[in-house]
Amino acid sequence: MAINNSINKNSLITKFTSSSTWNVNKRSKMITVVMWGAGAGGGSGRFGSTGAAGGGGGGAGGVARYVTVPASFFSSSESITIASGATGGTTVTTTANGNNGSVASATSVGTLLTCLGNSLSAGGGGTTTTTTASTGYQFYNALISTITTTGAAGSNAAPSNVTNNNCYIGAWGGGSGSGGNSTTPQQASNGVSIRDSFNTTTLIAGGTGGISGGTIDGSNGNNISYPLGGMVSGGTGGGGGGGRSTVGGAIAGNGGTGGIPGAGGGGGGGTYSGANSGTGGSGARGEIWVIEFF
Repeated sequence: MAINNSINKNSLITKFTSSSTWNVNKRSKMITVVMWGAGAGGGSGRFGSTGAAGGGGGGAGGVARYVTVPASFFSSSESITIASGATGGTTVTTTANGNNGSVASATSVGTLLTCLGNSLSAGGGGTTTTTTASTGYQFYNALISTITTTGAAGSNAAPSNVTNNNCYIGAWGGGSGSGGNSTTPQQASNGVSIRDSFNTTTLIAGGTGGISGGTIDGSNGNNISYPLGGMVSGGTGGGGGGGRSTVGGAIAGNGGTGGIPGAGGGGGGGTYSGANSGTGGSGARGEIWVIEFF
């Protein structure tokens, strides 16, 4: 779907939320494209003995890209491909490590500009030890500089939150699930939030991590819907699912879905005998904004 919004008589923005065709305006002189790949899925939690049933890692956000070029860079008509969010790891029902999340396919403008979900960006399934954090790369200005966004690493206990990010264009990683434990409810980590440039104030929160005895499932990340004139950013990460605890309840929590566009899903909670592990949350779809200047 394409949504057209006139900025003023000298420019036009078109926001693509699904695959389509973009016809370049005949008056365009310069064009800015802001685009996000889809987010990766979080890993599911491990099914194992108490204290050895780690939560799944969060999926990383999709690649982000920002470029300004002359209108002649494009053909008169370009195909727009918007990647669907990747799925999270499926539940585990017998003693075994969790399943990894999936990596998304590419968002692209014709054959000229592409934003990938790369091979390092899926959330790892929960294990008997700490799950390695997932990593994805954000690209700016035709690869002049890069930054890294991660999903949180899973843990057999209460995992740490990933440091909030204050780079507004990116799409952000999911929180991880917490470990299963027979006695102590363990807090899952939150999805990555967006903070101000001084890293002091949360502007848009990530999904909240779950905990047994409270809200067990991780909540979804927040969507970003500002087409221009406000903050230009991808969505915030989904929260991780809480690990099973008999004190707080008999189930394990599922990871939350990443916020649109491009954020990663949260990891699922770990579990032990008698209950399935939590599933990983799905990543969010990609998106493309085209701003044409006349």
